[in-house]
Amino acid sequence: LRLAELYIEAYRFEFLVEGRVYEARLAQGAPAKGIDHGRSRPWLQLAIRASQEILDFRIPYERLDQVLYFLAYNHSELGDAASANRYYSELVRRFPTSSFAVEGLRELGEGAFIARDYRKAISYFEGARARSSQAPGFESQLPRIHHRLAWCQYRLKQYPKAVQEMKEAIRLAGAGGEKLLSVREEALRDLAIFMTESGEVSEAVAYFQKTASDTQFYPRVLESLGRQYERNVEPVKATQVYESLLQTRPSDEVGFRVRVKLVRVDLEKPDPAH
Repeated sequence: LRLAELYIEAYRFEFLVEGRVYEARLAQGAPAKGIDHGRSRPWLQLAIRASQEILDFRIPYERLDQVLYFLAYNHSELGDAASANRYYSELVRRFPTSSFAVEGLRELGEGAFIARDYRKAISYFEGARARSSQAPGFESQLPRIHHRLAWCQYRLKQYPKAVQEMKEAIRLAGAGGEKLLSVREEALRDLAIFMTESGEVSEAVAYFQKTASDTQFYPRVLESLGRQYERNVEPVKATQVYESLLQTRPSDEVGFRVRVKLVRVDLEKPDPAH
């Protein structure tokens, strides 16, 4: 297993070097063709081989949960999601009390979320949340788990649950300090969308005035969301968002701008007679 760990360390080193080479090429004006991972990927394949050899011995080994985690992680890094999920599933099934199983559940949740199987994703994320005390340091993942759970509930049209999960993500991320600041800001933007689209504008105004340090945060998010709906040619949603923005009592400048946009959206609506 130590050999597999060394291979992973070598992979991470080469991966960072490849990123820096790519950034240097961009700074020199080279076309953005993506990062070349030709030097780092062989180390991953060696790590997989070393870990697989331990499984092939078929002898008792006290760190077998870590071996399964390494296999899942390395396959995921190679882009082989099917193999990664197979090893994560085996890890969770055979070693449910392992700290690695908690991360395995989270990764399985991510896979289910990407596949749009939101009910299965909820099951995995809730399992990871329930076992978070098994994994030292995993508490830092809880805001992200609540964020994902909120989106799962939203996709399933469970709007009240989605709002509550997102508020919990914001609370936990806020308690995490600067390292979780980006998670909190993303969750705040998403919550603005949830509450606006479910018609909870007055509740949203009160919440964001209390929670967000910037009093113009909610109006700014709404204006950005309205522009996005305009670009997507969704005039009904754009109108709903802009009308909601006016309920927040924005500044005179923003209010004038939004009223102009409402007129423009109305003029650009397709004629139902054609």
